[in-house]
Amino acid sequence: MPAQFRSFENVNTPILNNTRNKFLMRYNASTNNFDLVSADSLIDTSTDDSNVPDTFVTQLETQIDTTNIDRQVDIDGGIF
Repeated sequence: MPAQFRSFENVNTPILNNTRNKFLMRYNASTNNFDLVSADSLIDTSTDDSNVPDTFVTQLETQIDTTNIDRQVDIDGGIF
């Protein structure tokens, strides 16, 4: 049993470092391998048709609690 993901035959990952922060592992059926994709890229691709699924929006609205957002912002506009 391999001790690391990249030891598996069907895992194609580059060196993992800070440039791969917030990347997700996915199964790529066209290459029959697991690879990494950025979260931003995944969301961009899934919304290419400009139609975000309602279930996704509902899930976000459920999970984001706006009462936890700190609305106390100090803005320094300088001297005029």
